Amino acid sequence: MAKISELPPITGANTRPEDLFVIVNLVQGDDGTSNITRKELVEAIQYETFSRIKITGGTISGVVMSDSRLNNVEIDNSEIEDTDFIRGSIDDTAITNSTANNITMTYSSFQFGSLLDSTANNITITNSDFSDGTGNNNVLTNTTLLDGSANNFVITDSTANNIIITNSELNDSTGNNNVFTSSEFNDGTANNVLITQSGFNDGTVNNTVIESSQFNAGAIADSTGTNVDLDNSTFTEGTITDSTMSDSVILDSTANNITITDSTANNVAITDSTVNNTIITSSEFNDGTGNNVTLTNSTIDDSVFSDGTISNTSFTGTMDSVVATNMQIRSSTADGLGANNSTFENGGISGSTFDGGTINKSNLVDFDMDINTEFEAPMDDESYFAIRNEKTGDTEQINFGQLYDEISKKTAQALKVHVDAATGDDKNPGTQLQPVQTLEKAFELCLEKAGGDLNRNAINNSVHISVGPGTYYTKGNLQLPDDCSITSTAGQYATVIELEKGYENNNGILVGSGCYAQGFAYQNFQVDNFDFPEGGFAIAYRPGAKLLRSPYLRDSSQLSNFLRQDVEPPLNPYNSKGTLADLGREFTLSNISDPTKFAIDDEIEFSSGAIGYVSYISEIASDSKIHVRNLKNNQGFAVGDTISAESGGTAIIQSIGIDDFPNREVGRGGGCVLADRRVLDTDSLYTY
Repeated sequence: MAKISELPPITGANTRPEDLFVIVNLVQGDDGTSNITRKELVEAIQYETFSRIKITGGTISGVVMSDSRLNNVEIDNSEIEDTDFIRGSIDDTAITNSTANNITMTYSSFQFGSLLDSTANNITITNSDFSDGTGNNNVLTNTTLLDGSANNFVITDSTANNIIITNSELNDSTGNNNVFTSSEFNDGTANNVLITQSGFNDGTVNNTVIESSQFNAGAIADSTGTNVDLDNSTFTEGTITDSTMSDSVILDSTANNITITDSTANNVAITDSTVNNTIITSSEFNDGTGNNVTLTNSTIDDSVFSDGTISNTSFTGTMDSVVATNMQIRSSTADGLGANNSTFENGGISGSTFDGGTINKSNLVDFDMDINTEFEAPMDDESYFAIRNEKTGDTEQINFGQLYDEISKKTAQALKVHVDAATGDDKNPGTQLQPVQTLEKAFELCLEKAGGDLNRNAINNSVHISVGPGTYYTKGNLQLPDDCSITSTAGQYATVIELEKGYENNNGILVGSGCYAQGFAYQNFQVDNFDFPEGGFAIAYRPGAKLLRSPYLRDSSQLSNFLRQDVEPPLNPYNSKGTLADLGREFTLSNISDPTKFAIDDEIEFSSGAIGYVSYISEIASDSKIHVRNLKNNQGFAVGDTISAESGGTAIIQSIGIDDFPNREVGRGGGCVLADRRVLDTDSLYTY
């Protein structure tokens, strides 16, 4: 055969189509010669159409493929750039270790093929179908899938960055171990999809419907979802981080073992869904609605719920450090709920049940409790309340007995003494819950709280005796320290101070500087002597008191010691005749030492303890009778007592006579106030 360079030129105007030519293939570097017919050469030159050419390991650039089909084609280690695929079909094709850049596929189909270990950048796929295919270990960047559908497609261990999927359908597909970063899914539909151990990062999902799909062990991070509908879908063991979902609906879905962290949900409606073993942490759920939702064994931590409504929902789990604002919970059930360090502000809970749950370190603000069971007295000591321990910040249980003791300890230190004739006990500390019973004990505690000094004049440390209703029997002469007060809680006709028999001539309450007494009735008081009275009054000055402030006394009454029918007959004017002198009690004496040793106004002391003053002795020499007025301690004298006069006389009481005063048939009554300046400190400013 001659050398190619020595071949003569072709002559003749009309060559035949089957004429052969010899070409040198400089690209493939083989033996350098091949044959080509005239027809093929014309097609190659004029139309760039190759009928039976196999391209291996080459580069196709700037090529338009139209109405083409690639069957059983292997494209390995190849680059496809700046190419348009229109109405093409790729069937049973494996694309491995390849790169596709700036590709546009329109109205094409990819069936029963594989996309493995490849990279696709700046790809636009429109109105195309992907069916029964597999994609593993691929990288898709800056790619757009528009108005397409993917059926029975499996994507495994792949990465997709800056992907936009719009108006597309993803049906009966599986995605495993995939990561979608900075991608968008818009106006699309996904049906019967299984996505396992995949990630969706920095992406956006808008106007998308996902139905009857499963998401297993997947991750969603730094993503945004708007107008997303999730219907009849299942979410299992997934993680959602730093994501936002707005104006979306989740219907008839199930979420199991989900973790949601640092995410935001706005205007989201969750309806007829179930969430199990889910952890929601540091997330926000705002302006959303949840209806017929079941949350089981779930945890919500460090999250914010604002302006939302949860209705007909069941929740079982734990809520930690959750803030709920303007949240409405209606007709819901929480069983075994634990809420720790959480705040519910301006929210409403109505028609709901919380059973067997725990709420720890939480704030319930503007929170109403609808408790229908009424308390039935008496309260048992083991009945308990909830109380916040400000030292530890914990809410603790305290029973009635403990609460009673704690309040008693606190109030025991207060400058107040409580006394109650019916329920008190003088062994008590005098608190509101543990009052004393007698006025004697109340005045003893008052003096103790006042510092032990009656003449204290300490306005800022005033002690108050609060007296409950009832009758208080006393020997009288109850000394009230300066600037202290005694009042009744029920008024003068329900609170009576009555002198014991034998102490009728004592005074009731002895007041000093700045004292205040209000609201008592006094009974069985008898003025000791109308000529020179010293006892038998409800209120009198405390002996030795220095009045720097005037005492204030009000709302007090002396009650009669006699019935009306006993008093009316002696009030006949004829019965009132007699001397105006009040001689006092008549005593017949024996063993008089010296009648001259008894003088008018002598103080008389009785061996049994009584004291008085001699008012009349004219009969002492003739019939051994004297009269003693202003007797104190009527129980302190009796027949056989020895008496001693201030002037030196002594005698023995032989008999006790009448109490001689005008119209003695009426009997003595008590006085209201005795203002005797003679018993006061001479430096007193107010003596009247």
